[in-house]
Amino acid sequence: MSEITITVRDAARDLRTRTHASRVDYLVAALSADPETIEELEAALKRYMHSHSSRPFFDGWRPGVDSQPWDAGVCIIDLPARLVVVQSTYSEPGLRGGIEIDAGEERLVAVPYHLAEDWLFLQDVEDWESKAAARREDRLRLPPLDARSVLYGKICEFIVPACAADARCAGSPCADEGAWRILSEIHARWLTEPRDDLRGLSPRDVLLERHDHMVWDMQYRCHQWSMLGGPPPPLSNESAAYRFGGFGTHEIVLYYDLVRFLLNAYWDRLVAGQASSDPAEATRWLEELRDTWLNSPGVEDLHGRTPASVIERERVRLPEAMTGAEAVIDHDCPMCQMMADLPGPMFWHLDGCNMDEGFAFSFHRTREEWEAEQREYEEMSRRIDERLAARAAEPNSPWQTSYADPDAADAPPVLAMYAFAASLGELTQNLMDAGAPQHTIDQLNRSFGNVRDVVEPPNTDLLGPVVEKMCDAVAAVGEAYPLLAEKTVDLERRLRDFARRRVEPPEFDDIPF
Repeated sequence: MSEITITVRDAARDLRTRTHASRVDYLVAALSADPETIEELEAALKRYMHSHSSRPFFDGWRPGVDSQPWDAGVCIIDLPARLVVVQSTYSEPGLRGGIEIDAGEERLVAVPYHLAEDWLFLQDVEDWESKAAARREDRLRLPPLDARSVLYGKICEFIVPACAADARCAGSPCADEGAWRILSEIHARWLTEPRDDLRGLSPRDVLLERHDHMVWDMQYRCHQWSMLGGPPPPLSNESAAYRFGGFGTHEIVLYYDLVRFLLNAYWDRLVAGQASSDPAEATRWLEELRDTWLNSPGVEDLHGRTPASVIERERVRLPEAMTGAEAVIDHDCPMCQMMADLPGPMFWHLDGCNMDEGFAFSFHRTREEWEAEQREYEEMSRRIDERLAARAAEPNSPWQTSYADPDAADAPPVLAMYAFAASLGELTQNLMDAGAPQHTIDQLNRSFGNVRDVVEPPNTDLLGPVVEKMCDAVAAVGEAYPLLAEKTVDLERRLRDFARRRVEPPEFDDIPF
């Protein structure tokens, strides 16, 4: 039967039942949403269980605790203690794992999950109650901290005296290198100095405390969306995970941009002599600027969204999705055209590439981790330099900004198409730099699109003629632009070689019979 005893507890009540042991795996996966109450846990279960019934998951469960094993074992989930006690012959859930979701049409999809590090899993049922009580008491001593009220609410009153006190670059606007360095130092100081209103932690500590968990949970929501063809249910903005949860990458990056924007704006106001001498009035001016920035579309490259809406979406654990066509940046780019043809949603991410260098602005929790990464970067740079030097000693390739794989003809069709798209992208850019008419670029892209359409069965009989037509278009470019002839000749050769190997059967010279 594989049934199991399950008890779920929150601060207000305990519920118990005996049910199929697979339900334990779904309950544990739902803990990735950081629920604090049974109601929040039930809502989180909708991420993984698409019930066609209106009956609540916990309907029929009885009050109380049952720690006696039944059939496949026993499981106790104590939400306030962040404790899972499980003895099961059916499965062995933990902080990391995966479950199968019903995708309809008799199809199951595997979706991984990631729990925050402060969840504790035990297999020993003995003395679990004392452990749960101790963990509950520890968490009660530190009730949830509304860190955002500090990070967003106190930054303006920090900036005013911090900028006013620094006269090393008086008269220099924020765009000057000297002023930029000072503002970077002020920014780093805000991030790294411990604060009493953050319980002795620094803003940086708070930003990164649960960042790893948020990154993985968002990654798995992207995976789930891709596999199921639709978004997972969002968290409620009334949930504890929303109000007190960790900071994801999008919010950390946008918070960096906000702080630097406010620093720059107030610094330039000081330089222009327009800042109020009243700190309270200057702070109010910055607070208005903060709110305007957060709620203005177009202040960042956010596809027309406001920073506040992007942060809001991440806090309810919904990825930023778009179609392949919406993701295209350059419609003349063959790589972009291939991306637009891909099925399913695309997801865009902010990565912090424009943030200042240095430990204070990194995503590493400790300086030791950051220093280890710097050593890895140095070693990586050394290896790249060696490869570049070795390549320079080889016969020159006509391609400068793309890599022409000499074995692309033997690669799987999709990989070969990406190799050709890389070369065609470089050729397209060369034509744009040379002022070529748009119809020349369009002809190349149409020809390549036709090749992509027939590269797989059942259309491979057309591959030879279609490749020849593309080679004609490539050759015409070489004739019209002699400086590009070396590239066009190489691209023609590789295209014909690819078509020949796809169409002609392989030759076997050493058949042993």
